[in-house]
Amino acid sequence: MKRMKRGQPDFDCFHVQFRVAGSRALFSDPVFRIGGERASYPVPTEEALVGITSSVYWKPSIRWIVDKVRVLNRIAMEPISVKPRNFINGWNVSGKRRAKEATSRPSNTLSSFAYLQDPAYEIYAHFEFSNDPLYKNDRNPLKHYNMFIQSLHHGGRFDVFLGTRECPAYVTDIQVDEASYYQQYQEPMDFGFMFNRFIYPEYPDNLQNDDPIGKTIMHVVMNQGVIDFAALHQAGNDRTDFFTKRK
Repeated sequence: MKRMKRGQPDFDCFHVQFRVAGSRALFSDPVFRIGGERASYPVPTEEALVGITSSVYWKPSIRWIVDKVRVLNRIAMEPISVKPRNFINGWNVSGKRRAKEATSRPSNTLSSFAYLQDPAYEIYAHFEFSNDPLYKNDRNPLKHYNMFIQSLHHGGRFDVFLGTRECPAYVTDIQVDEASYYQQYQEPMDFGFMFNRFIYPEYPDNLQNDDPIGKTIMHVVMNQGVIDFAALHQAGNDRTDFFTKRK
């Protein structure tokens, strides 16, 4: 990606693309977290990809929307045994304030986390301007596009993670003609229903009423290594449920 100059189409200024990779990833499946263990989805969720893009460049005047993601490496799981600390009533059981509970319960338990091994993705996204009038003077797409490119070349404005903090990642430009492991597969790969992303009330609804926060569940299908979120939304593969009213 290169910087744009004045006079180029504004449509191109809203769209970005970049590559992210790391040694491992953990896009947690909420079903496995109930028992204290964690297992990753086979592919990243849209919410995780929005978080990665926001880590590269974030401004309150814009919001990121992921169009599609391209899976480059083979999907492989790597189990790792860990010993997470036990907590009772908000205190570590190995601390002196809960010595009585520590004698009745062990300070560590053995758990198994399932990580994705050597993940690499190409993310295609675009941004939209916020409706908040506080940022009405910060709606220059060319400026935000060039600032994103500068942040990308410096590795992002914030630390980039693939799902969780113990999975750091690196962002770079998309490499030309980089092949995907799954581009040889003609049949689509069905991953079933997955958590997709959260739905937050936008301005002025987030201040004037008690609109609840929602979550989206999506039937994810990958075609030759590409998950087109925009097409899946348009085809009706997602369903949004809302939590209870905010207090």
